[in-house]
Amino acid sequence: MYYQQTHTNLQKDKQIDNTSKISDSEKISKKCSNLELFYKFCLFFDEFKKLICKNQSKISELIICILNDDQLKIKCYEDLENYIYRHQSNSRNYYTLFDSLNNMISSNQELKKIFWVQFKIETSQYYIQQQQELFLNLQKHDEKSDLVQNIIKYYKSKNNIKVLDIKIEKAPQVLLFQYHSSKNQKADQKISFYSITNIYYQYQLLMDLTEEKEDLVFHQLVYIQLNTNSLQIIEKFKQLKTEGQKSEINKVCSSDKEKQEDKAVEISPKKENQNSCIIDIPSKQSEKIEKEYFLHGIQNYGQTCYFSSVIQILRIIYFESCQFQQILFKLKDESNYIQSLLNLITKKSDVTERKIFEFYNLLDSNSFYLDGNPRDCSILFSSIIGKIRGLDANINNIFKSQFCIQQDYYQKVYKNCCYSPLWLQISDNYSHLEDCIKSQIYQTSGIYYKQIHIVKDPEILIISIQRVTRYQVQLKRKLEFTKQENQSQSKITYNLKGFIVGPKHNFVITILNDKDFYLIDDQQILKYHESLFQQVQMVVYKKCID
Repeated sequence: MYYQQTHTNLQKDKQIDNTSKISDSEKISKKCSNLELFYKFCLFFDEFKKLICKNQSKISELIICILNDDQLKIKCYEDLENYIYRHQSNSRNYYTLFDSLNNMISSNQELKKIFWVQFKIETSQYYIQQQQELFLNLQKHDEKSDLVQNIIKYYKSKNNIKVLDIKIEKAPQVLLFQYHSSKNQKADQKISFYSITNIYYQYQLLMDLTEEKEDLVFHQLVYIQLNTNSLQIIEKFKQLKTEGQKSEINKVCSSDKEKQEDKAVEISPKKENQNSCIIDIPSKQSEKIEKEYFLHGIQNYGQTCYFSSVIQILRIIYFESCQFQQILFKLKDESNYIQSLLNLITKKSDVTERKIFEFYNLLDSNSFYLDGNPRDCSILFSSIIGKIRGLDANINNIFKSQFCIQQDYYQKVYKNCCYSPLWLQISDNYSHLEDCIKSQIYQTSGIYYKQIHIVKDPEILIISIQRVTRYQVQLKRKLEFTKQENQSQSKITYNLKGFIVGPKHNFVITILNDKDFYLIDDQQILKYHESLFQQVQMVVYKKCID
């Protein structure tokens, strides 16, 4: 990802000058693919996955867009290119995708262990320790020498002294280099270094992300340290590169074997239980879902399935909302309640009977009782989110919604739904969720409406369903609302992410990849055929990002 810098502030304010503007769609697609592949690799590291969800910088936001949205990724890439070009400053006259990484992780100590390297250079008299660097920019790359010799020349030029050898002081898991070469130059497949104490470190080339620049090739090299911990990452990367899947920000590619296993399960009548909607899934796939989506079954300690279901819903929200993650992480050191909640959401071992009762005592809610009887999931959910709101009102930015009911040009009524769910009462007159929402807002306002607009569109839309006579309600994968802004209107779309089924026995159905339905019931995860008429208690939708 190569960006040319202009020399005046006036030119810098322009989008990009002629030397850096890419007119060839194939070239920009290549750059975007390089960035996408590199950051999918970075997501194999849990520390990086946590960072990119917590980091609210413009760069991380655009990278998430590139990874998640196939339709908008080229536009997001162009926006990223322009943003880095305008805002990032360094001593070179170009910017790279490694600069975007540096911008995000420069102050993160955990990620420095993964990416930051430090060498000691050996002179005729002593060793000189160099500064830690995220990547080495080998501007004066000598094609006749190997990469290690070019690193020695890099430090020789940088320190203006004669360098006899280099020793690696801090050996990261990933080594990054960049340089220009002629078109027939190939990168070294393996490189190795010794430490001062003669520890041997070997690195294997994982990626050579190349981009053509006039008569030269710009190389961005990614090496990984060869050890027992890296073998699994290397295997995952091979799968990623071979399958070429467009994974989401915290997903990895499935193996061909797992796909065949899934297919065999779906067509095998022996795998089905008495309920034809439910299908057993292989243990490997269940383990993968647990690891990648923070989802796993929770033991029922006697009429606590409603509690488990709310925790599962919070896990879905935690996985879908980086802002929700950020609020919990920010508060966890200040509040035992938040730390306890975070452990229930993210740590399988913490969901024990004792931990549940400890959390309930920290919740200290007068509206909810843990007495062994089935309870309304929405009341528990509201109590949990309400307690968070008492610590950080920014939680409203995730859940708060506001609707405008317009009777005529002059009369408008606004209905607010804060951190509590949007409460709906379902009668026989309405079976579709959208109709139920409009009917409920109309009834509570007490006026005849012509139009209903959404004014405040939350990231996460929570809907609680209370039945009058109707036993089932039809859910849709997508909900659409009209948003009125000034004189213009736009469509706001929400995707279905999961729901709690009840009321006698509560369990959660979640939708992964906006595609497959999975039932999470007590200590098991089962595949669920789509059936949108459900005995639903609470529903979770997430707003689509344009």
